[in-house]
Amino acid sequence: MDFRHTASRGFTLIEVMVVMVIISVVVAIGMISVDRLSQHDPADEERERLEALLQLAADRAMIEGAEYGLHFSTRAFRFLRFVDGAWVEADRDEFRRREWPDGLQPELRIEGRQVDLALYDEDESQPQILLMGTGEMTPFRLILRHRSDVDGVVLEGQPHGRLRNWREEDGEPRDQDRRVRR
Repeated sequence: MDFRHTASRGFTLIEVMVVMVIISVVVAIGMISVDRLSQHDPADEERERLEALLQLAADRAMIEGAEYGLHFSTRAFRFLRFVDGAWVEADRDEFRRREWPDGLQPELRIEGRQVDLALYDEDESQPQILLMGTGEMTPFRLILRHRSDVDGVVLEGQPHGRLRNWREEDGEPRDQDRRVRR
C-alpha cells in the first residue's frame, strides 16, 4: 500500500479576514435595512395613538353615560368632558392635551366640510368632535401629513361610533360593513 503523505492545505490568514469582512458588510447592510423597516412614520404613530384614545373616550362615555369631546388645533389636540352645562378639560391623565409632532399638519373635515383649525388655536373651550354616551359620534375625517408629503394618513369617525383608518396613497378602503341589499 502506498500511503502518500498529502499536505493538507488550510486557510490563510488573508482568506479568513476577507471572509470576515464580507460577513460584516452583509450583517451591517441587514441591520440597516431592518432598522429602516422598523422605524414608524410619526403620522402613523400619532393616528394610532389618537384612534386608541378615541376608542377609550367613546367607551368611557358609554360606561359613564356622559359626553366627551375632542378639540383639535393646528398645534395639539385634547379631550373635554361635558359637566354641569359646560365643557371642561377631561380629568383623566390619558386624555391630557397632546401636541402634534414637529412637521405634522392636521387637516379636519366634519360632515364633509373643511374646518379651519387656525381658528381653534386660541379657543380651546369647544370640541369639534362629540362622543355621546349612546355610542354615537360626530362624523369626521382627520388627515395627518408631513409638510413635505402629498399623501397622509387618515382617521375617520362614523356616526355610529366606528373608526376606520388608511393611507391616502392606498385609497379609501372598501367598507366591509356595507351589505348588498337585494
